[in-house]
Amino acid sequence: VTRRFTAPRGLDAAFLGTCLLLVAALVPGAVLRGEVLSQGQLLFGYAPWQGHAPAAVPPVNAFLVDPPLVFYPFLVFAVDTVRQGHFPVWSAGLYGGHPFLASFQAAVCSPFTVIAYLLPLPFATVPLALAPLVVGALGMRKFVASLGVGEAASWYGGLAWLLNGFA
Repeated sequence: VTRRFTAPRGLDAAFLGTCLLLVAALVPGAVLRGEVLSQGQLLFGYAPWQGHAPAAVPPVNAFLVDPPLVFYPFLVFAVDTVRQGHFPVWSAGLYGGHPFLASFQAAVCSPFTVIAYLLPLPFATVPLALAPLVVGALGMRKFVASLGVGEAASWYGGLAWLLNGFA
């Protein structure tokens, strides 16, 4: 039987503050200077953008092709459709038509996508990317604490989730 561990509210706030400081330290340009998280330079490898590549294109992580080619265009379509007062059920712009709402890549009903519905794109991509990490870290901390192992171990578990590259 596991013991229920309830941390004082001050420790919850301290943990949340620590998480926010760590994610700000991970992407300081996005948090402090308003830069966006993007692999957009990857598009210079494809038509019609090939001929418009600047002289010094930063290196591209070839494993991150989905954000600029799938996730961001899907997000733009979903946000535009919702802001027009419609629910993005179908996309005629992909293949011969695409059941957009049924596509898990679109994440139309994700609670995190609400961030993009409320904030302007592309700047919404920063809190949209960081929110699941922070929420997951808070949840992992609570889960580890529910195992009855103590406050230090619950912080360790939560921060391990936050800094996990596969989260």
